[in-house]
Amino acid sequence: MKKLISQLKKEHELILSMMRDVKRLGIHTEAGAKKFIQTRYLLISHLNREDKQLYPPLFAQANNDRKLKLLLLELTAEIKNLTSRTLIFFDKYADISDIDEHFAAEAEKIFTDIKTRIEKEENSLYEEFKKLTTNRVSL
Repeated sequence: MKKLISQLKKEHELILSMMRDVKRLGIHTEAGAKKFIQTRYLLISHLNREDKQLYPPLFAQANNDRKLKLLLLELTAEIKNLTSRTLIFFDKYADISDIDEHFAAEAEKIFTDIKTRIEKEENSLYEEFKKLTTNRVSL
């Protein structure tokens, strides 16, 4: 289970690095456009991994832990909204010829929201997952 958290954190680092690269390279460059597409695929893969491997054991534990249940309900509602907005954003600009004057502001907002979400996951959700796996080992 520690391996999962380690993998998710590495993916977070890579996602943030790739978002910085898109900003630095510029979306109108071939390298920037390629990095933009790679970021989208990594985000989708990361979200799927969390949905399949992280959330199920946490929701199972939440049946006995009201605080955890409230945290999970808050975070899952939040991530559904962010995921929807993020996928719409990536789809909107999938073809670089569609990039307009709004791209920079929209990208900044999405990237900031993703960064904030990553911090929240690592500081709360992953800590709860570590507790869960530690408790299982000690039983």
